[in-house]
Amino acid sequence: MRKFKIVFFLFLLGSVLQSPAQVWPNFKTDTKDFLLTGRNFYGSVLSGDKQTYSNAALIGVGVVGVSLLDKTVRSFALEHQSTFGNSLFSIDHYYGDKWYTAGGIAVLYLGGLLSGHDGIRETGLLSGEAWFYTGLTAVFIKELFGRSRPYQNAGPYDFHPFRFKEPNRSFFSGHASTVFAVSTVMASRIDNIFWKSAWYAAALLTSGARMYHDQHWLSDVTAGAVFGYAVGRFVVNRAQNQTSKKIQLSPGNSASGQQMIGITFFLD
Repeated sequence: MRKFKIVFFLFLLGSVLQSPAQVWPNFKTDTKDFLLTGRNFYGSVLSGDKQTYSNAALIGVGVVGVSLLDKTVRSFALEHQSTFGNSLFSIDHYYGDKWYTAGGIAVLYLGGLLSGHDGIRETGLLSGEAWFYTGLTAVFIKELFGRSRPYQNAGPYDFHPFRFKEPNRSFFSGHASTVFAVSTVMASRIDNIFWKSAWYAAALLTSGARMYHDQHWLSDVTAGAVFGYAVGRFVVNRAQNQTSKKIQLSPGNSASGQQMIGITFFLD
């Protein structure tokens, strides 16, 4: 491990010496893009049109419907604890954890920045944008709803807004939302079915781990996954300035051309 750290440090140092003139300009450009993404994202949420809010309401109804299965799924998860499950679902100790995930994104971005590899740098930047704005929103939503976590044994409909206590931060799942946001960005970077499947599988497994560990209800991870995917698509579409001609949950454009968040139907 010590040798690996030394090699990695020398690689970064060598990268800086290769192209020092480009590091600072690229960093300033990326910082501006990071801030503009946040402004565009929250601006689109606050200035959404009637269709956007209608779509959000439909998603809300869907999440409420899913909540009817919360107790059943929780009982199933608690009844099927095992050594294999403990190992398999330990993924949420890493992927989705704020320190590990943020650290990984930072290494990815800095590696691309210092080595002059624009593709890696952009991947790190987009992943960071998706992770940060998803997580920031999740913090507010958690306090707004104040939903009791499953291990409190207060039931799935126990809410205490703005208590600012960890046991009341169940809705929605921060892990599920951030891993789906990051996985959506990562999956978009390489057009390969195995690459894409691996990232979404990791997001699904992490979301399942939150229920397995009795930290979230099914409706928590469902809402988090949907929101995270939407933010991931928003970030990707903003960067690529293009959309897919298929039915999907993604940002679209309003009549005025403003990028919006919601369910948009693109038909061939």
